[in-house]
Amino acid sequence: MPPDKNAAARQMAQNLTEDELCNYVDSLAYQDGNCIYRPAPGKPGLFIKYGFKALCAEGRMQQLAFEFLRKAHTTTPPTLTNIHVPEVFSIFTKGEEAGFTIMELVDGVEAEEYMKKLKLDYAEPRTPLYDLIAHGVLSLCNVPVPPDAYPGPYLYTNAENTRVKSRIRHMIFQDFHSPRVFQTIQEPEEFLNAIGKWRAQTNPGVLTSVQLEKELTFCYTDFNEANFMLSAGADGRTHLHIVDFGHASFLPLSLMAYVVF
Repeated sequence: MPPDKNAAARQMAQNLTEDELCNYVDSLAYQDGNCIYRPAPGKPGLFIKYGFKALCAEGRMQQLAFEFLRKAHTTTPPTLTNIHVPEVFSIFTKGEEAGFTIMELVDGVEAEEYMKKLKLDYAEPRTPLYDLIAHGVLSLCNVPVPPDAYPGPYLYTNAENTRVKSRIRHMIFQDFHSPRVFQTIQEPEEFLNAIGKWRAQTNPGVLTSVQLEKELTFCYTDFNEANFMLSAGADGRTHLHIVDFGHASFLPLSLMAYVVF
């Protein structure tokens, strides 16, 4: 078994109380929804995301992706060993609206910076690094779909110990949020077809009917380059770290293909 590189950070996260974390976040001079908690020089750091409760659903999707890759890394022979997702140490809600996700602090740089460091042509769409990102995102499509999954991010547990469903975050919806929580896999298709028929009344020729897949797939749909961090691995290969699962959901695969297109 490889050494547990996150043991110290995980222990620190488990020892922090929710009040300590909230007080730390409140003490910051800026409130951008992300921060790094580093208690002392030379000590492990934590990455903290805070904001609305939807962060908890994001954290659950990240947990599922991490567990999938952890198992792949420890199979015989190991696979996907240069694809990584930060480990999530803690998820919790505070009060009526606030949500927190505490995770591993990634030691890597954003894709654009890494390409410049290697003096690669940033404008060339077929660099090996883009191929690596595509490989990593497509690999996550193989994350097992839990039997209680629905069209959206996986359920999280709130402060009342109730499992909660969340709206889909996706660019196809106005303001990047589905108008409601979809309960069945048929509902996104019905909603999109209703919108198509409405638009066709004033836009002749617009697509009025879509047919989505009848099964759910783990779909990572936020291709902002800042979400793909890269590092030089001890094995001599470039390693990809996929971060920010705010737009990850269980969806019909066509909705991921739409974003790729």
